[in-house]
Amino acid sequence: MGSERRAFLWIPGWGADSGVWSAERRRWNAPGDWHLTVNWTSLDRPESVREIVWKALHRLSGIPVYILGWSMGAMAALEAALSRPEGIRGLYLAGAAPQFRYSRDYPAGWRDRVLVQMRRRLVSDLPKVLAAFDRRMFSRWECVDGWFEQWRREGRPRMMNVGDLSAGLEYLRRFSIVKEVSRLRVPVHLLHGGEDVIAPLQGADLLAERLPEGRLTIWEKAGHLPFWTQPERFHQWLKERIES
Repeated sequence: MGSERRAFLWIPGWGADSGVWSAERRRWNAPGDWHLTVNWTSLDRPESVREIVWKALHRLSGIPVYILGWSMGAMAALEAALSRPEGIRGLYLAGAAPQFRYSRDYPAGWRDRVLVQMRRRLVSDLPKVLAAFDRRMFSRWECVDGWFEQWRREGRPRMMNVGDLSAGLEYLRRFSIVKEVSRLRVPVHLLHGGEDVIAPLQGADLLAERLPEGRLTIWEKAGHLPFWTQPERFHQWLKERIES
């Protein structure tokens, strides 16, 4: 790739901030590289999620963009690439799904009553809601290795705004590109944990099947945070795809 100027857009998931990408972001420091990170703040409505990503892409206009997205960030990246693909060299997505909410067409999603109840409980018991969500992000093997506890110590943002979390949940509840995904015309590289229960593997399989330029990698014993629990392996995975 040489000295070509390029931009990296780093998008975190629900309940996380840009710090989740910090270790990997530091590895990409070639001259001319430009890094822009997204944080889910000031989400006064669900539409704010896509607006934040669109504004970030507008700032990177005219530069080849590589989008790194995780979970809700992966979904927002897919949505943005569908509507504004210009300049996007590729999507590199962990824990992605074409829909988050259960429907007859998408049985792998979360039941609506669970999402509604979770949103209500954010107001009354925020720490417990986040702790339960965090626990589900890790496979049983990762928990044995201590990754859940490490996330709670080092990865979990300390200050979380109920309004931002609530709007993010509502975005997930409404999000669906099941019917549109076959129109996406940029390369999409998917990484998914085989034990992911937040965004079950069936969703990634559907994406890989319907995306015109979709490639799926599965790490069998990983959960919803494969790039965080296996950073060296993830860096090699990403480097091979960006620099090939």
